Amino acid sequence: MVKQTHTNPFTGFDAFRPLFDFDPSKFVSEWARAATQYQIPGMAMHELMDSQRRNLEAMAAANRAVF
Repeated sequence: MVKQTHTNPFTGFDAFRPLFDFDPSKFVSEWARAATQYQIPGMAMHELMDSQRRNLEAMAAANRAVF
């Protein structure tokens, strides 16, 4: 009889790794590049991007402090 060895493919998975690898400035710059094709009259897209970048940076810093 052959002994079967079962291995868990998720053993080395770290669920918190994406939180540490997240770069908010890269995310916002990619989102801003995609959003610039949609021009909305009366809306300052640059100011919107800056405010969202600051929000994401604050969230990322808070997550790093907690974890």
